[in-house]
Amino acid sequence: MWLRSAKTKKIGEKEFDRIYRRAEKAKKRGDYETAIGLFDQLLVADPYDYGILNDRGLALFRIGNIKEAIRSFQKCIEVESAALAPCANLGMVMLASRRYDETIKYYDIVLKKDPTIIQAWHNKGEALKLKRMFEDAVACYKKAIDLNSDYYMSYVAMADVLSRLGRVEESQQYMQKAVRLNSEYAMRWTLSNLAGEDLVEPSNMEAQLYQ
Repeated sequence: MWLRSAKTKKIGEKEFDRIYRRAEKAKKRGDYETAIGLFDQLLVADPYDYGILNDRGLALFRIGNIKEAIRSFQKCIEVESAALAPCANLGMVMLASRRYDETIKYYDIVLKKDPTIIQAWHNKGEALKLKRMFEDAVACYKKAIDLNSDYYMSYVAMADVLSRLGRVEESQQYMQKAVRLNSEYAMRWTLSNLAGEDLVEPSNMEAQLYQ
């Protein structure tokens, strides 16, 4: 795992790896409380392991402990300022928490370092849309689609924003493409929209960046 710290551990490497594997297994089966406890054990051994800090933050986010998740990601950045993962995860957490200015701030950091991350463009677009900065959101979704022409979440989001801008024909074209790519997701968005709700669903960044 590329986020793992290179610092000397206070416990043996084999024991450290054994506990880490247990934590990862617990996280994968959805037992986040157990995973957090194991990550905490590892941080006692090495409080500067930025990979463990990042993984702990993700587990905390999954159980809804937003404040502690943010603290863990921020500590990760203090330890390794060049790491993209904690900045991207902070963006995701801020978007889910509807803290849109902070969402944009963290994704700007990520995209300055690597402008090819599709989910970062999409999630930044979501924050801009919810701030009603529709033209800027369109630009972000277009970047995501340019990077992956099958990225259905951005087609749905683009259809939504273009509709709000009164560009109905373009909106319909993007929605038709979204339906071809993922009809279930497009229908879920349509039902949410008819109910007068904003579907805030950050694109999952963990799979592309951190595993």
